[in-house]
Amino acid sequence: DCKEVVVNFEKYISKFPDGIFITQANYYKGECDYKLGNMDAALKCYSFVIAKPKSEFTEASLYKGSDIVFKKQDYAKAIEFYKLLELQAENSKSNNAAIIGLMRSYYLTKSMEDVIAYSNKVLKIENVNEQLSSEAHYNIAQAYLSQQKLEEAQAEFQSVVNSSKAEIAAESQYNVANIFNLKGDYKQSKKVV
Repeated sequence: DCKEVVVNFEKYISKFPDGIFITQANYYKGECDYKLGNMDAALKCYSFVIAKPKSEFTEASLYKGSDIVFKKQDYAKAIEFYKLLELQAENSKSNNAAIIGLMRSYYLTKSMEDVIAYSNKVLKIENVNEQLSSEAHYNIAQAYLSQQKLEEAQAEFQSVVNSSKAEIAAESQYNVANIFNLKGDYKQSKKVV
């Protein structure tokens, strides 16, 4: 029963703040808080584990902690946690989560050079699905567009159009036409639309 576990670990943590099992207590309390939907409490516990020397609980704490801060839209903290996860990941699931999380966090913070770098890393993930591939190409295209690299942006948007049937493809199609328009090729712009 997680509610009881949380209460017992809270007692241990407050009674023995420097106890020999303090890292484990915080991790297991964090896991129960996470299962109970107490994300702020879980994050506090995961952050405690992350701040300690690397242990068997670090990677899992980074995995869930980065997800929590991303969902809370604290992208600076998400980037910090995802970078640590990328460095410490011992399995491809964690490494992929870090790379995808970094791509999305950088996109949302408009750090365009990092968007390009991490979107390209996402594209190198083994067996990357169409949706994620389209998202990565779209992010690269938007980064290039923001840098006025119209040819590169257009090629990336076209890649999305060619490989996806989702809403992102329609938006990319519009951007392809818009770039033709920006380049003064009005005939091609109308043809694309």
